[in-house]
Formats: sequence, C-alpha cells, structure tokens
Amino acid sequence: RRGIAEILVDPCNDAEAAAEGAYLAAFVYDELKSTSRQTVKPHISCYTDHLDVSGANTKNKETILTAWRRGTELAMAQNLARKWMEMPANLLSPMAFATQISSVLEGITNGLVRTKIRNADWCREQRMNGLLSVGAGSHRGVVFLEIVYEGDPEHCRNHVALVGKGVTFDSGGISIKPSAGMEEMRADMGESCVHYHVTCLPFLYLTFVVSAFFIIKKA
Repeated sequence: RRGIAEILVDPCNDAEAAAEGAYLAAFVYDELKSTSRQTVKPHISCYTDHLDVSGANTKNKETILTAWRRGTELAMAQNLARKWMEMPANLLSPMAFATQISSVLEGITNGLVRTKIRNADWCREQRMNGLLSVGAGSHRGVVFLEIVYEGDPEHCRNHVALVGKGVTFDSGGISIKPSAGMEEMRADMGESCVHYHVTCLPFLYLTFVVSAFFIIKKA
C-alpha cells in the first residue's frame, strides 16, 4: 500500500463486494503519525475499460457502477467505525464522539436521520444510574445519543431498535482484571458498529423506521 497512488479494481462479477473489500483492505489509521511516516492513501476506482458498453451492455455498466458505489459507501462507513475505535480517548471524549456522529449523519443522509444529544444532567433526570456510575470514574460526562431513521414512516409497520455502547476508554478493569489484554479495551466500541448500520440505511433504500440509542462514556 505504501507509495501506490491509484488502484483499479476489476468488479469480478460482484462490484459491490469488490469495492467493499478494496476500501476495507486499504484502510489504515495513521493520522497521528508524522507526515513522512503516513501511508499514501491511494485513489481506488472500478476498472471498466474491458467491458463492452455497446447497445444493451451500457445498462450493464451502469448496474456495475451502481453496485460499486453501494459497496464503497458500506466500506467507508465501516472504516469510520474503525477509525473511532482506534482514536485515543483524549481526542474522542463522549461529547466529541456524539457530536462527530451527529455531524456525519446530517451531512450524508439528506434529512432522513434525526439526532438528539442528551447530556449527563438529562441522564440523571431519567435515573440512568448504571450509566452514570460507570462513567463516574472520568471527569468527562456521559452522553446518551438518540438517532431516528425514517425510511417511509407513512407506509411502514416495522420499527427496529438498535442499541450501542460506546466506551471511549475502558479503564474500569485495570484494578480488578489481569493486565494481559488490557490494550484491547480501546475496542469497547459497539456503538461504532451501530453507527455504521445507521449510516448505511439510506444507501440500502430500506423503508422501515429505525431508532438507535447510543450510550457513550469514558470509564
């Protein structure tokens, strides 16, 4: 991956999978490294020069490129979740995490997604003592983020709820667990996975209503 400026990917009869695999494979989190040590981010595109685009095959090319774009969106959402998982807690506080999620969704979902950020005071009013207790070990307050996706609320009978836990840094086990594997606690970010699913909903053209609830804390 280092030094490669452009990658052309053969769709191989499954352009969506090809795009998703290519972008996932190219992901690397090195934003905090010096510029000289960062990996070159290649431009990835679908290779279609070998396709016969005459006559009816023109539609086939359009179908391939549509599938490619869908796979790209799926991969980019996953890579964003991976980035948040790797980001250190001093740069990704609970409020910063919630704000970034809200900003990303508002920018790409064309109003189909509504977000509401609830702070620690609201959680206290709702007697969410379990959440507050876990987050009490940090001076950064807990956050409860609500996200609602409305695909087609007038004709939809299905309402799905997704719940994600986002611990920006899990230090709660340092004194009561063996130290082995403690470095993996940075990945206690199930919320990032839920965000990935919500981000992908508009691109999947799903018609049902989805409510996502994110519990964000720094333990």
